Amino acid sequence: MGASNFWTMDNFPLLVFKEYNAVYDEAIESLRDTMGEDADEWSSPTAFEAAFKRAADGICVLDESEVEELETLCEDFNDEMNDDDRHDPYEETDCDVQIKWGYYEGGQLWVDDEKHLADWQIKEINSFLREMKKEFGLTQLGVSWRANNGETGYSVVKENYRKRK
Repeated sequence: MGASNFWTMDNFPLLVFKEYNAVYDEAIESLRDTMGEDADEWSSPTAFEAAFKRAADGICVLDESEVEELETLCEDFNDEMNDDDRHDPYEETDCDVQIKWGYYEGGQLWVDDEKHLADWQIKEINSFLREMKKEFGLTQLGVSWRANNGETGYSVVKENYRKRK
């Protein structure tokens, strides 16, 4: 995937996943390339299953309900982090962990780390991102290339995290 379509963050890992529908479309496209224009999952379930597996290999795939659950967890985390009892709104920047979408239906848990977050906030956010990575089996991105002008390309780091059952 060596494209520079993801937002960079200096202090936080880049976690990416692909929507189920995008992987499904990729699998159908792969079948059409090998079996002809009228191929679909019903004409050859075994071929479709193999194509789907290839398309999803090494990439976390979340369905719509999982994306909604992840968004809710992010909102709850933000509320907790920005609670006035824990966070001084006059001295510290608000935390805003969110899902940002890129090309290829890829999504990324993203935090604006240009806001100069406090050390305790960075530590808590890193912990939350690691927890979400394990909870949902999110995939991490690694730098695949960096140009002189600062543009960066990322590739999926294939990991064997298992999603919860």
